[in-house]
Amino acid sequence: MSEQIVNITVFGKRYSFKTDANQMIAGEAPAHLQKEIERTQKLFTDHAISGKNEAVLLQAALNMAGENLELRNKYTELVQYLHTRTRNILSLLEKIGMDSNIREENL
Repeated sequence: MSEQIVNITVFGKRYSFKTDANQMIAGEAPAHLQKEIERTQKLFTDHAISGKNEAVLLQAALNMAGENLELRNKYTELVQYLHTRTRNILSLLEKIGMDSNIREENL
């Protein structure tokens, strides 16, 4: 995987970063961050914290980290569920195979 340059402008200041992420993710990540910053800024306009760029950035980062953890937990649950279902299906298939072998032996 080749390095990508990611550019993002936050509060009027442009930042560039190198990343190993694929091109699609490298393009989507800054847009996702910018969208979360804008959403967070709108929430802060009704509070005394408005205008505090660091607070907005921290809240946006915490929001995104929370989303990430929630998705990881859901992914882990899904993998565990699929593992259990697969194990149950294999067990049933083995049972069916054994039953058919027993029937064949009795013929």
